[in-house]
Parts: sequence; C-alpha cells; structure tokens
Amino acid sequence: MFGIPGVREAYQYFHDKSCKRIGPQAWLLIANISTELLIVFKFSQGEFPNPAPTEVIYFWTVFITLLVVYPIYQFYLRPKWQEVESEEKIKAQ
Repeated sequence: MFGIPGVREAYQYFHDKSCKRIGPQAWLLIANISTELLIVFKFSQGEFPNPAPTEVIYFWTVFITLLVVYPIYQFYLRPKWQEVESEEKIKAQ
C-alpha cells in the first residue's frame, strides 16, 4: 500500500509528456527496492545449496519470457501494426 503513490508517480513520468521530473515517492520506491535487493543478495548466499530442478528452471524461464513478451506485443507492436494497416487502407481508397 505504501508503494502505490510511487508507482503512480513513475507511471505519470513515463507516460505524461508534460511531466519533466520523477516524484519523490517514486525515488523512495526505487531506493526501497534497491535496498531490499542488496539485502537479499548479501544474505542469500548458501541458502539453497542444491540447484533447482531443470523443469522448474524451464517453467520460470518460459513464464517470465511470456510475461515480458506479451505486453510488448499487445500494447506496443500490435497497435503500431494496426495503425500502419489503417493508413494503408486510407491510401488505397
């Protein structure tokens, strides 16, 4: 709940052309996530001595790949292709 204002400020910075600066809550969110990652990396050495099974690695690799690729396709590539197709239809008429 405390990160929601920071996410909103970051979203506004990335999507609003008139927004010139990232807000203080977003900076606090970035600092918090960075600190937590550093703590995890520092104290997680030796936590899992056995490597993960290959099935688990394959599952997470496919899942994360789809989680990244699908929004890029759905919200960036597909609208651009539709825009090009609509321009071609207008020129053909």
